Amino acid sequence: ILVFEVAVTGLAAMVVSARLAAQGILANAVSETAIRMVTHRDVDRAGCERAIQVLRSAVGIPQKATVI
Repeated sequence: ILVFEVAVTGLAAMVVSARLAAQGILANAVSETAIRMVTHRDVDRAGCERAIQVLRSAVGIPQKATVI
């Protein structure tokens, strides 16, 4: 289970969730600024990496950017 804030992006969690859903990644907005994601045992490393790439794109972070 992963819960994280998206407030720094300037986007509402529901907007990010909708952008992810449009790319086949399911995530729930649990507040105006927080998202909850859960993996399934059938999701492998490649699936997790794809989810990260889609999330980066959804919030406007370039794929090669370093995020701290």
